[in-house]
Amino acid sequence: MKKRILILTLLTLAASHMVGYSQSRIPSATNGLFSNNLDFFAIQKVSDVYTGGVNEDIKGSIYLFDQWTKLRITSTYKDNYTYSILANYNIMADRFEIFVKGEKYILNPESVVKITKGNRTFKVSEEDLEKNYYEEVASGDNVSLVKIYESKVVEVPTKTLGLIERKISKSEKEFLVFKDGSMTKMPKSRGKLFKALNLTSEKRDKFKKYDIKNDYELAAIIKDA
Repeated sequence: MKKRILILTLLTLAASHMVGYSQSRIPSATNGLFSNNLDFFAIQKVSDVYTGGVNEDIKGSIYLFDQWTKLRITSTYKDNYTYSILANYNIMADRFEIFVKGEKYILNPESVVKITKGNRTFKVSEEDLEKNYYEEVASGDNVSLVKIYESKVVEVPTKTLGLIERKISKSEKEFLVFKDGSMTKMPKSRGKLFKALNLTSEKRDKFKKYDIKNDYELAAIIKDA
């Protein structure tokens, strides 16, 4: 985990050089227990690792969610202390950022058990996903379907001949992570998925009409695999 935090800090510096952070008008956190133990929940202020200028010519957002919103975070503090706080996932730097008393802080991944936003769940990566966080799309006794998010700055031509603009391009990848620690990319066809999950003939027949592009039907397959 210490190695992951070091990588997180390096990514933070790289991302900060490319994209500037703007202070949104977000209400401050008021939880006393959280504020009194901020050094446990957060690594440092986002502003403390900001070393570059604002690149106003880069269009798009480095964040996963369109707006900062209250997320429910189950922590490793005491008996899995759970709190709600304004937060967002910085895809470029691969970190969750939280908003406390008018300041953005980098959430300490070592303090996190899981993060929930409605029916979506995010967890700290322990698998070989080369990311600090992943979204758990579906989970069963034998396998989980997880999603990771990536972003990069790309150059695209504009309507004006000879000119280009820089923008943030976001992408996502899905993986099957098995309980024995092995993993594979999410297959693109139902037949290949059944093979990867090693489904019995009975379960293959049960799910033969399921559409794996349908999130609910795919989750049903994963949970019963």
